Amino acid sequence: STGGPYVVNRGGQVLLVTLNEAAVVPFVSGTLNNMELALSLASRGNLPGAESLIMPKFDMLFNSADYKGAAELAASMGTLRNEQTIARFRSVPTQPGQSSPLLQYFGACLQRGKLNALESVELAKLVLAQNKKQLLDTWLGEDKLEPSEELGDLLSPTDTETALKIYIKARASPKVVTAFAQRGEFDKLSQYCTAVDYKPDYMYMLQSLMMKDPASAVQLSQQISKMTPPPCDMGTVADLFLQRNMIREATSILLDMLKDDDESQAALQTKVLEINLVTYPNVADAIMAQNKLSHYDRPRIAQLCEKAGLYVRAMEHYTELPDLK
Repeated sequence: STGGPYVVNRGGQVLLVTLNEAAVVPFVSGTLNNMELALSLASRGNLPGAESLIMPKFDMLFNSADYKGAAELAASMGTLRNEQTIARFRSVPTQPGQSSPLLQYFGACLQRGKLNALESVELAKLVLAQNKKQLLDTWLGEDKLEPSEELGDLLSPTDTETALKIYIKARASPKVVTAFAQRGEFDKLSQYCTAVDYKPDYMYMLQSLMMKDPASAVQLSQQISKMTPPPCDMGTVADLFLQRNMIREATSILLDMLKDDDESQAALQTKVLEINLVTYPNVADAIMAQNKLSHYDRPRIAQLCEKAGLYVRAMEHYTELPDLK
């Protein structure tokens, strides 16, 4: 466990004998002139010093069409497991009745353990294109793939559950909270943010949800309004919906927020009546009939009621005799 044996010599010294890992491969390749043994030691023991030997050997195997041997060599050497190597295997045409050289490379890497993030994404693209997603599920279950935001993005269109698990493992917090919001799981969203100390950009989340799932955007807005204090200005939140002509959604959010009839929210009370008097006068009439809002701009609302043809409501709000006449 210490990397080598402890020994006591005749002089009474206690010594720890360890291998000088940096010197082994250069000694075998240079002094002993045994390239095969040097590569074998570097591969089996994960030892440094074989970098200058690897590429000539890899090129020789690759150029002689020994793709299995090249794949095994590349898989055993961390320095070769990169985008350039993947591109080289991808460029080789698949022969009839044989597995592609790229699949041979990924197979060799999987035999040695876990794929890195780049390999995981490239392999996922390959198997998804072949409609073999069950293979991905198996490898994910065996922890053979490195979770990343890009890998989650690949699976998100067809398997949101697995994509969410990958986002969580990859600590792709923006994608995690957006996924929870789309699912309406706001309690889990809050718990996750607390656990990882993440402060979401709620305005960005709302804009994303509005394009994909307006109902979830409304739920998230209602959740935001219940926070003390709200993490963003609720008037601005309502404006996001109004900019997309989502009048009913904006009304629902504002009414939920204004249920306490707080005087400090007078401007928002005026806004919710204004937008409905212009677009849905009957909704504004119903809101006023409930008598739950009392701090809005009454002269302004009186004028809008008159324009909307709600003359009784207008007279209820006017105080000057000429206006009433």
